[in-house]
Amino acid sequence: MGFIPELNKAVILVPKTGTKTIQHVAGNYNFEWGDDHRPYTELRKRIEDKYPDLAPTTEYAVNIRHPVERFLSGVFFCYKNPDPRFSVDFIYNQQVKEKTYDFIFRPQHKWLEGCDNIRLFKFDTMDICRWLGWTDDIPKLNSKERRFTREEMQAHPLYPVLMSRYDDDWKLWNCVL
Repeated sequence: MGFIPELNKAVILVPKTGTKTIQHVAGNYNFEWGDDHRPYTELRKRIEDKYPDLAPTTEYAVNIRHPVERFLSGVFFCYKNPDPRFSVDFIYNQQVKEKTYDFIFRPQHKWLEGCDNIRLFKFDTMDICRWLGWTDDIPKLNSKERRFTREEMQAHPLYPVLMSRYDDDWKLWNCVL
């Protein structure tokens, strides 16, 4: 989460949706709390407490990423080790059967609970950077080589079970298309 008082704009920094790029772009300003992944409710409370005059008119925004691409990005982030046991089966067993996921895999819509007025931006274009006033080419920071393809993840028998966790994220994704 981050707040730029001079623009009266706040960004919900959902993991695996371009946080490093947004932090870089927002670094041109006083980007308060910009190194923290926290939900909308916490960001709104911090703004209300510290900037009560700005809070009623603060604009909120979030980057929304394709749910499968975001999941894959989380997989590559969490399972960086080249150990061969980190197969598609291993990941599905961890994420679906054992439910051993952390905030990286928390559905995007969960970060926005309680928010009824927010601008949604598409991760693929990073137009949220333009909303923050960035006029240069948008840097692509923190991209990694992929060990699995979207197709490999979608072919797994547990794919529908895992993706059901992200049903509301698909709705968000479709809103920004």
